[in-house]
Amino acid sequence: MGRENVQGVPEQFIDEKDSARFRHLAQVPGVELYHAHISRYAFEPHTHEAFGIGAIEAGAERFSLSRHAVRGPRPFRRNHESR
Repeated sequence: MGRENVQGVPEQFIDEKDSARFRHLAQVPGVELYHAHISRYAFEPHTHEAFGIGAIEAGAERFSLSRHAVRGPRPFRRNHESR
């Protein structure tokens, strides 16, 4: 995916392990495609003009939505490990 300027996303992250690539498809207006690895960067409150679907491959996500904190799923536990 090519890099586009997206509001609120720095051109370069401070932590070299953090990265994000964004793309919009002309065939599917109103949808954002993105692939990111962000472990240390914290985004300022912002909005998106398009609809996005995310998948967490590792770790977790935390964000606020209308003054309510929302946390992403806990990491998958193999063999029914206890919490």
